[in-house]
Amino acid sequence: MKGSKKRNKWVTAIAVIFSVVALYFAFGISRGTYYNNLGTARMDEGEYDQAILCFDKAIKVRRKFPKAYCNRGTAYSEKGKYDKAISDFNKATELNPEFADAYYSRAVACYHIKKYDNAWADVHKAQGLGYQIPTNFIEVLSTVSGREE
Repeated sequence: MKGSKKRNKWVTAIAVIFSVVALYFAFGISRGTYYNNLGTARMDEGEYDQAILCFDKAIKVRRKFPKAYCNRGTAYSEKGKYDKAISDFNKATELNPEFADAYYSRAVACYHIKKYDNAWADVHKAQGLGYQIPTNFIEVLSTVSGREE
């Protein structure tokens, strides 16, 4: 009987630990989503610095959150900080190689810093993933790069 009680205490303790860990991860995921959504709202209002702070929090809570990296990259692009944007788009595509929006967004950032070959590579990757690239972007990229793709 005595051994049985000790075993039950250990089973209970392990169950509590697993429950706490599960809650921690669930809370982290929902907090990450909350901050990401808040950042998106700030971006929609043109408050890019505030949006970046929100995306920073989302990423701090959920390190492997490609959407938050992509959104922060978009905010950096809107501020003209294309190198930071590209770094975030790189991380988003590293975390999710099928994230077509991140490839397209990186193509736009590459266009702005005149890395046209990189922009074309990302356009093709995004298209290969089924992303519909805006026709006007293709036309502008074709004109400035001297390439028809």
